[in-house]
Amino acid sequence: MKTIIKLLSILSITAMLLACATSGSTAAVNALDFLELGIKHAMQGDYEKAIMNFTEAVKSDPNLAEAYLLRGRAYYASVANITNIGDRFSSTIAVSRPNLTEEDMHILDLAIDDYNHVIKLSPDNAAAYLERGSSHSYKYNNNGIMADLDQALADYNQAIKLNSNNATAYTYRAYAFHRKNDLERTIADYTQAIMVDPDNARPLVNRGNIYFEMKDWDRAIADYDQAIRMEPDNAVYYSNRGNAYYLMKDLDKALADFIRAATLDTNNFRTYLNCGNVYYDKKDWDMAITEYTQAIRLNPNNAISYSLRADAYLFKEDWDRAIADYSQAVGLDPNNAYNINRLGNAYYRKGDYGRAATSYEEALRLEPDNMVYKNNLENSRQAMRRLN
Repeated sequence: MKTIIKLLSILSITAMLLACATSGSTAAVNALDFLELGIKHAMQGDYEKAIMNFTEAVKSDPNLAEAYLLRGRAYYASVANITNIGDRFSSTIAVSRPNLTEEDMHILDLAIDDYNHVIKLSPDNAAAYLERGSSHSYKYNNNGIMADLDQALADYNQAIKLNSNNATAYTYRAYAFHRKNDLERTIADYTQAIMVDPDNARPLVNRGNIYFEMKDWDRAIADYDQAIRMEPDNAVYYSNRGNAYYLMKDLDKALADFIRAATLDTNNFRTYLNCGNVYYDKKDWDMAITEYTQAIRLNPNNAISYSLRADAYLFKEDWDRAIADYSQAVGLDPNNAYNINRLGNAYYRKGDYGRAATSYEEALRLEPDNMVYKNNLENSRQAMRRLN
């Protein structure tokens, strides 16, 4: 995105005039007209033009709180990873985006300034508190600034005080509590969001994820069950439940969920990895290899996929294919001592003790205190001495 601040500084009001439909004459656009035009651009995802129009609305009427609110929302949307926009730009929903630039951070500060103006003009505007909190939280997501997170919580508290029936406010506050590792309050807010908006599966899944994090598999699965009943075609929900079943060692149910997820989303390589892991645990090496191979086709640059397939080849005593896959994994992730050690194991089992020793030495270079690697290196050297 071009620098918004630069664009605003060179924008001419004359360029923003609209043609009137009557008598062919031209009239200056008033604040509400600029708002309408800005909303139109925002709904199209053109936040630069939206910001320009909302700025003209502010110039036309410096006391119009809605103009500041919409411009703040557009500033936020211009740097956030937006997943949903409310009708007539009434709201935005975003997921965190790593690696914000300094310019992005400055634009979030501009959003916060606009929300400050809204609150000054309209102290009971719950949306302004909610969205100012989101701007602070978004900065925290990427920079770990605890002061911003605390301010986000304060804003969410005020938004909820002003409107206790807004499920989004509870959800956002739950995010903030989670980042502060306050799982009890996180669960309480997701529960409140569920009560306020019982037809929304997302808070259920979020609460299930917290239970999953707490290793409370039964509660996690119960939440995923309910979410799946509400959205039976959502692949993520099946994957989440499958992961819970997998960690409970219920491999059949885990596999059924992973297969269903793969059917619903054929392009997610992680789902095939999950299927492969279940087959691996079932000692069905051929099916595990099939699933890992599909994961590699979808994402050929993921070292884990090669490492897992190599493990399966190792159990099949297919040393050459195991060596090839471990080598590929090491090439993609050269600082992973585990894969280098496993490459050494494949060479050792093939009887190539020299290359095995070289691999163990490299693994030890990365992890010099690892006793397993030291023992493996000594065993390979002893095997070499026996041959000589």
